[in-house]
Amino acid sequence: MKPKTNGCAPAFTLIELLVVIAIIAILAAMLLPALSKAKGKGTSVSCVNNLHQLSVAMRVYLDENQDYFPPRLIENHWPQRIYNGYRNLKVLVCPNDGPNPATWGGPAAFPADSAPRSYIINGFNDYMQTILNAADWDAFMNKATYPGSLKEPAIPHPTDTVLFGEKLTTSPHFYMDLDEAEGGGAVGNDLFELDRSRHGGTGVKNSGTGGSNYAFIDGNVRFVKFSMILGPTINLWAVTDDARRKDAVPAP
Repeated sequence: MKPKTNGCAPAFTLIELLVVIAIIAILAAMLLPALSKAKGKGTSVSCVNNLHQLSVAMRVYLDENQDYFPPRLIENHWPQRIYNGYRNLKVLVCPNDGPNPATWGGPAAFPADSAPRSYIINGFNDYMQTILNAADWDAFMNKATYPGSLKEPAIPHPTDTVLFGEKLTTSPHFYMDLDEAEGGGAVGNDLFELDRSRHGGTGVKNSGTGGSNYAFIDGNVRFVKFSMILGPTINLWAVTDDARRKDAVPAP
């Protein structure tokens, strides 16, 4: 004879409910890291796409300016100068970056320079220092009034020389300068303005884990591990062979 149920379905016991909750908790603990990792890869891919678009925009600019990169002037910086090649200010922001990444801004006539920005361009100053006299070098680095710039064919290693990289969220810098000594005269601001651990790391800036995305002179965009972008024997931000070796950051 079946037990009477008064027309109601048998209820779960407390123990059965606790077992179900425990199983759900275990499954969640197993799945959440995988989902987080998948989300991180998705945002990294979006960042790569942004850098591809910026590279294409720069190619358009080079084609229209006899292969010269944008000059380093006091206003009208590279985001504005290549804006016609990407036309969407969201391209300037990596999804893995913090909210409202810093920029120096500029006059209303140059809105792209004032937009939140995750990326920084190579300042090429190791090369420019070799071709400029003292007065022009001062105008280039300190006064931002030198009208000239680097011509693309002058770069001997286009596949392995960085054009765009990922800066710190709090950094307003437009240019990554190997010859702008910070931190008591150490190697240039590659050690102080870049985030080399934005993707695949611990989530802490420059943690020594993971890496970041970079666009190179020839247009290729790729992920480079934290320890491989500035050294240990070659600094990929430098243009000249001498600077690539001299400014390399040895492995810890």
